[in-house]
Amino acid sequence: MIRSLSTEHPVYALLDYHFFADFGMEYFARRELLSPGTPYDQVTGYGATGSLRAVMREFGTTSVELDLPTDLAAREVESLTDYRLNRYGTKYYSIIKTFVRKYVQAYYQNEKSIRDDAELQKWAQRSSRLEYIHGFPAVFTGYDDLVRLLTHFIFENAIKHHFMNGQASWHSIASPFHGPALYNKPLPTKKGEDVNPLDYAAPSETVPKMAYLYSWFTRQVPVNASALNFYLVEPFTKETLLVEPILEFQHNMQDMEHFVEFAEKQEMHPIDIFKPSSLPFYSFI
Repeated sequence: MIRSLSTEHPVYALLDYHFFADFGMEYFARRELLSPGTPYDQVTGYGATGSLRAVMREFGTTSVELDLPTDLAAREVESLTDYRLNRYGTKYYSIIKTFVRKYVQAYYQNEKSIRDDAELQKWAQRSSRLEYIHGFPAVFTGYDDLVRLLTHFIFENAIKHHFMNGQASWHSIASPFHGPALYNKPLPTKKGEDVNPLDYAAPSETVPKMAYLYSWFTRQVPVNASALNFYLVEPFTKETLLVEPILEFQHNMQDMEHFVEFAEKQEMHPIDIFKPSSLPFYSFI
């Protein structure tokens, strides 16, 4: 439905910057992960078809309205300071929202201009009618609903995704154990039950495939692709009104880099994947 917007539209430019690789990723995932016989199919408990069914089931509950603040509140975890999606995620969300608001205001001088944007409103109208898209506004009434939507999309793709996938996937394995293999057998529901740890491990003959599979998920993030350097490309650098918002965004991300480094040094088991320098602007794995 983003085709409702011209490629020169500022909202299209912003979303295309973050999502341009996702369409190719969808094809890659179907072919290399969610097809029978793939390494993923052989080393995960759900398997390829089971994972695909799980994804399809999520379509029924996923909503555009379930942004980070709403999600944390619904799960009542706002006060869990050790929960990294809370500790770091809320700060990232705020930084992105601040930039997005200034970005939107650079192109829309008032809220009436948002309501009068035929392309933008057509995008909202069409997207709100899609079967598996829940909570998409049928009309943008002003700054708040547009900023909230764009902030949510950017945060999900450029921040939250990397908290759970990419390098996070690589760090989740300790051969022959890894997270998805835990579904090979139901976990005990009562105390005192005998457990064979190997029931929750990849079979020995598939361990090489497991290591190969998860090696896809870890690689160095190029400096020019990290959150420290978001938006330092055209068309954003050509816009005079975006000079200050981009500069402020960079300063905020530099502060986040130092904050995450300091916070992780206080941990018994520090992790370095939550720093801006480890977060690419698109959802590569």
